[in-house]
Amino acid sequence: MNLETLKAKLASVKERFQSYGMVVPVAVSLIALFLVAGGILLAIQLTKPQTAAPSPQPQQVAARPLFLEVTNPSDGTVVNEKNLTVSGRTLPNTTVVAFTDNDENTVESDNHGNFTANVNLDGGINFLTISALGDGSDDKKLMMSVVYDTSGS
Repeated sequence: MNLETLKAKLASVKERFQSYGMVVPVAVSLIALFLVAGGILLAIQLTKPQTAAPSPQPQQVAARPLFLEVTNPSDGTVVNEKNLTVSGRTLPNTTVVAFTDNDENTVESDNHGNFTANVNLDGGINFLTISALGDGSDDKKLMMSVVYDTSGS
């Protein structure tokens, strides 16, 4: 390519630009403006101190206090059978011990807190103790007397 050909091509390009008038310079200026503005916004975001989103805290479920409710037998009950069924309610999945002077039975309450335990009685007055054993030293205890009447047997 010689110098005259280059000058001719340059003149052709110059004419094309002039035919577009101010469109090309304005478009180039707008593109440059958007690039600069985007760079400024990015720089602002990068220099902002980052704060971590607060992590969700697990909800504290208040522990229900240990309780013990015996539905059978009631204090002073007189029975005619050696085997006594003890039943009641406490917290779910809690160890419950029912015992007399001569027998003991340990059970666990179900998912609803219900329990049933059997103990053998001696003839006459039996002192029955039912204990719900909670965590640590927490326990609930009920004591009652049950009479096993052997005269009818």
